[in-house]
Amino acid sequence: MLIPKSIQTLQHQRFAQFQVLLQSERTLPQAISQEFQQQLEHCWVGSEFAWELCQKHPQWILELARSGSLHRSLASDDMQAQLTNALAGCDSETELMQRLRQFRQQQQLRIIFRDLNRLAPMTETTANVSAMADACIQQALDWLYDD
Repeated sequence: MLIPKSIQTLQHQRFAQFQVLLQSERTLPQAISQEFQQQLEHCWVGSEFAWELCQKHPQWILELARSGSLHRSLASDDMQAQLTNALAGCDSETELMQRLRQFRQQQQLRIIFRDLNRLAPMTETTANVSAMADACIQQALDWLYDD
């Protein structure tokens, strides 16, 4: 696939910026493979939202990669279980909203990465978006009305 020079330049600039962010956060991963670097660059050029999330939270993409979540499908039950863990010990509505937002953004980053790198078919992508929304709505309602 022939990528225009201007896009290639943007890809490399964003990866260089990401490396600086990692150093400033003292989140130095083991060497990032060339394949993963290309996937990151492709994702960041294809989604400004994903790029902005990685700038704000550079550790998230590394955690997703380390856990294997970027390279496997998540079933609806897995999504529910991950959110249950994320909400464990939540003490206030403000904290609930913050944890839901973080979970949602991390899952969106995972879904976008998989979609733009063609690691998931469209049916999986849409199913994951629906499962994420269902999990967030159901568990927010359960938490709010459990009190």
